Amino acid sequence: MSNVLVFRLSLKLATADIISEFIPLRPVLENREQLVSERLQIYSAMLSEHIEAWRKQGNMRDYNNEQLDELIEHAVSLVSADISAGFIGHSPVLCDRDIMIVKSVEKYINLIDMPINGVVPDVVGLFSRLSLRVLSHQGKRKIKNSHVRVNVNVFELLGL
Repeated sequence: MSNVLVFRLSLKLATADIISEFIPLRPVLENREQLVSERLQIYSAMLSEHIEAWRKQGNMRDYNNEQLDELIEHAVSLVSADISAGFIGHSPVLCDRDIMIVKSVEKYINLIDMPINGVVPDVVGLFSRLSLRVLSHQGKRKIKNSHVRVNVNVFELLGL
C-alpha cells in the first residue's frame, strides 16, 4: 500500500476526530495543530501496522491489489462515519479507542462484498422480471387488496 493512500486514510480518520470533537475546537492545554498532527501520526502508524493483515482478509475473496486498496478505503470510510456519529466514542469504557478503530476496520472489511468485475447488473431488467412474476401471481388468485407487498432482498437480487 502506498504512503499516499495511508496518508489519505489517516486524514479521513483525523477528519472524523475533528467532526466528533475528539480533537477539540479550542483545546485548553495543547495546540490544536499539534493534536491534529499527533493523530495523523498515530493513524499512519496504525494503518501501516495492520495493512498486511487487512490485505490478507481481502485476499480470501480474490481481489487484486487495486481492489484491496479500495476495500480498505471503504472500510475506513465507514469507520470514519462511526467516529463522526459518536458510535466510536472519545473514551470507550471496555477497550482502547484505537484498538476499537482497528477492530471496526476489520469488521467492515468482512462486511463489504464488492463486485469483483465492476460490472453493474441490469437493475431495470431485473425489476421488470420481478414485476411480471408478481402480476402473474395476482392473476391466479383473488386478492382482496389491490396492493401486493413483496419482501425482496434487493442485494440478493442484484447478486451483491
